[in-house]
Amino acid sequence: MNIPFIDEYNWNELQQAYGTAEHAPSWISDLTSPDEDIRDEAINEFLHSQACHQYTTYSCTPPTVRCVIYILTNYTFEDEDALFNILSFIYACTYNAKTMESLRSEILKGRTCYLAFCNHKNERVKSEAQKLIEYCSEFGVNGS
Repeated sequence: MNIPFIDEYNWNELQQAYGTAEHAPSWISDLTSPDEDIRDEAINEFLHSQACHQYTTYSCTPPTVRCVIYILTNYTFEDEDALFNILSFIYACTYNAKTMESLRSEILKGRTCYLAFCNHKNERVKSEAQKLIEYCSEFGVNGS
């Protein structure tokens, strides 16, 4: 999937849990791979281990969240586990977003995206989306 703004970031200068985030664009594009193993590796190895590691976020996290929200808005995930895990990545980022304004801003911009999943047939997906909506409400973001 082509993310029109992904090249706006100098990923070589951004940090993730283990160093530079230079490979982030590749990991992010792997989120829409038809290969389940590649997709799962991008979710588990990059989103949940590098961009947000044990609830700690890094300078690469805000642009990663922006890209992930773009993907969630423009790509249909047939794999409900992948969808849940991507939403749970965003929710994990909320812990540090309370004090990291750039990250909070990107998460809050996704409210309309999260709303789209609040009536999802999968209860885990629905629950994760609802938690993100509640987070947005904490910061006064209630409109569509």
